[in-house]
Amino acid sequence: MKVEDDDCRADNMRVASKATASILLQEYKVGPKDAHLPARTLVLDADPCGYVFRSGKSIVFTQDGAFYRATRVSQ
Repeated sequence: MKVEDDDCRADNMRVASKATASILLQEYKVGPKDAHLPARTLVLDADPCGYVFRSGKSIVFTQDGAFYRATRVSQ
């Protein structure tokens, strides 16, 4: 996973539909409303790089304490 200069190689990747509240509270000390995520969604656990959450047609990930929403743009 690469975001700007931050390049992380995941040792393991697992995808599952999960409740977001427990992950967000444990890992980031925020709730689903703070991160603008649904209560349950597809979650990619890219250990040790962190989590990527599905939110509609977007994905949400964190870097340096901020949440980012990425959407595919067709050209």
